[in-house]
Amino acid sequence: MTRNDGSNICNCRDRQETLACQDETRFAADLGEVPLTSGAGGGLFRAQDAAGGMEISEAGNSPAQGRRRALIALSLLVPLPSIGTAAALFWWPAMATGKVIFMAAKAWIALLPLIWLKVADHEPLSWSPPKRGGFGMAAALGLAIAVLIFAAFAVARHFGAIDAGMVADRAAKTGLNHLGLYLGGALYWITVNSLMEEYVWRWFVFRKFEVLLGGRAGVVAAALAFAVHHVIALAAQFNWSITMLGSLGVFIGGATWSWLYLRYRSVWPCYVSHAIVDIPVFVIGYRLIFSHA
Repeated sequence: MTRNDGSNICNCRDRQETLACQDETRFAADLGEVPLTSGAGGGLFRAQDAAGGMEISEAGNSPAQGRRRALIALSLLVPLPSIGTAAALFWWPAMATGKVIFMAAKAWIALLPLIWLKVADHEPLSWSPPKRGGFGMAAALGLAIAVLIFAAFAVARHFGAIDAGMVADRAAKTGLNHLGLYLGGALYWITVNSLMEEYVWRWFVFRKFEVLLGGRAGVVAAALAFAVHHVIALAAQFNWSITMLGSLGVFIGGATWSWLYLRYRSVWPCYVSHAIVDIPVFVIGYRLIFSHA
């Protein structure tokens, strides 16, 4: 791999080292330090366009081919969480049909990134090692968002914008008014589901938007895509004013975690921040459901 002036960036002996080398050099390009060209090998590369800007593509493809493949991948994944959520909460609530569609959508979005990685991108599996750290920044951003969530809740309660009775009634329909089930669900969502969402929405969806639109626009686009199915889920529990406020919070969280991935190239800082943010959500849910009861 070389700079545009022909000088070496690093010497890579095998495919794994080539991928690591590309990642390090791409990070420098993200910071505006190294305009890249790249030869064969896995991963992503930057290509100088005619106007002097930067485009991101996938190895072995032109920028246009990379964008087309990214668009196909996004089209196959992004709508599914919304379909599954709508089926379970609105179209066939409390029916087997809705549950089956919801679980099928969950399975699809869990498996598609791995299948795409091996079949379409021809990249090796990776645990997304946090080579650049980022955990301090992730924790600070998670705590800042958590404070904003508690503040927004306090303001909404003060002005009577949250109907605790409606939330408790909706929770009763799904069984979440049972303390053991609620605490078990909270533990699952904070520890497991948040990691799954980082794997799907940052590691896969954001990276594809990055290929399609570039890093900064990809942050916004991935955050919007992440927020859509949360709008549907929130609408099943709250009125529209709270739904839109919560959806704005989800968008801010999604943008924050996409930016963390762009900056640190690992899902683990994103996961730390995401898990911290989920804690006040379930604390507030507990107060609404069980204090009302």
